[in-house]
Amino acid sequence: MAVYTIINKQLIESFLENYGLGKLIGFEGIREGVENTNYKLTMSSGIYILTIFEKRINEKDLPFFIQLTKKLYEKKFLCPKPISNKKNIYINKIKNKSCVINTFLKGKQTNLVTINHCQQLGTQLALMHNNTFDLKLF
Repeated sequence: MAVYTIINKQLIESFLENYGLGKLIGFEGIREGVENTNYKLTMSSGIYILTIFEKRINEKDLPFFIQLTKKLYEKKFLCPKPISNKKNIYINKIKNKSCVINTFLKGKQTNLVTINHCQQLGTQLALMHNNTFDLKLF
């Protein structure tokens, strides 16, 4: 199980008032994963992922990853888009833990990795490197 931080509807609705994502239609914990808590948020404006960072994350690293993801998204690399709140802040707190909201990317887990998967991964890794070689994030 990868849902370590339990949130209820009242808490998430209150938290989401700080964002311009519309009305909460539903939310569910995502059990896949091992390190952070993730919730799938279905909003009137679309589907998003709320990631709550658990103990193993160094909070000082979060701004780098948000900026990296923003830059990759701006360069049309297929990755989630970080979502800021109404004050243009990307990293927020819920239950006294750092968290972020990103757009949702459709996909599914695979149990059998093939050569084709490895080729696709290599292609995407090369594209990521090509899109970031000139970035000056900090």
